[in-house]
Amino acid sequence: MTVSETIAQFVHQLRHEDIPSNVRERVKDLMLDCVGIAFASTRFEYACKALAGLSTFGTGTRAIIGMPNKLAVRDAVVMNGVLIHGLDYDDTHIEGVVHASASCFSCALSVAAEVDASGQDLITAYVAGLEAIARLGMVAKGGLHLNGLHPTGTVAAFACSLIAGKLMGLTVEQLVNAQGNALSTAGISSR
Repeated sequence: MTVSETIAQFVHQLRHEDIPSNVRERVKDLMLDCVGIAFASTRFEYACKALAGLSTFGTGTRAIIGMPNKLAVRDAVVMNGVLIHGLDYDDTHIEGVVHASASCFSCALSVAAEVDASGQDLITAYVAGLEAIARLGMVAKGGLHLNGLHPTGTVAAFACSLIAGKLMGLTVEQLVNAQGNALSTAGISSR
């Protein structure tokens, strides 16, 4: 199997009850941390500027943490990610050199709301994304930084495609294809 097939199969098969209880509790702490940081970020000018920029694409039905505005799901994911990462206090997976939750939680939150997923489904997809972003970051062994790429921005595209796919009930093959689509947006280039 290819790497993308292996990851897709893991994500597709992951069930809430497969996640150890201590991991589920840790994930709830990470989510609470994300929400708190996002609320704190709303008091800074960059939050208003980011929202103004994203609002040029129109409004939607997805909530923005700590703000009254609503955006389309894709824009809400970006805006919530900006709020979670903006102060740079969000969690970091040291070995993968990635800010995992800024992208993974913002994606899981907005997509779960979009598809009316349960809290357990949100947590399961979030955990699957965290696993993917951490492992992909670790495989790079710092090489992304050395080549001028931001690891979070590069590997988050894959994790988010898997999170959204998990919440949308994609098949293994569709999850593989979603990762292929993510590759085209991940900012990876050959020299």
